[in-house]
Amino acid sequence: MIYHRADAAKPHMGMKTWSGETPRKADAEVAKNYLDEKELDLLNRIVSMYLDFAELQALSRRPMHMRDWLEKLDDFLKLSGRNILADAGKISHEEALIKAHAEYERYHRERIDAPSEVERHYLDAVEEIKRISEPPKRGRRK
Repeated sequence: MIYHRADAAKPHMGMKTWSGETPRKADAEVAKNYLDEKELDLLNRIVSMYLDFAELQALSRRPMHMRDWLEKLDDFLKLSGRNILADAGKISHEEALIKAHAEYERYHRERIDAPSEVERHYLDAVEEIKRISEPPKRGRRK
């Protein structure tokens, strides 16, 4: 997800959420930050349901090992109609991070080079003064 959604040309580099005022490099490494509101809501619901299931298992005092939890998670996701990854995929975590860092550096440079809000207001005011200062254009008389 990081590899496909990190894009310096998009607002906030394609991220929908981040910590702080503006996205940081560390935020670019978190796949959840690229989820839109609907996707994030769905993820939160799945996590909440699975934690409720885990709590029921604990209340039943059923001993569970990590491999058991992984199997139960796959079963839970299948039951809810979700696709399960069969392997690690085509893009490694390392490749995704390399791309995210490169996109972040490009995004950061463009953000630094872009005029600040104060500079934009100043430039707009200068343009307005030029427009007001120009003598009105008179049409030709026939």
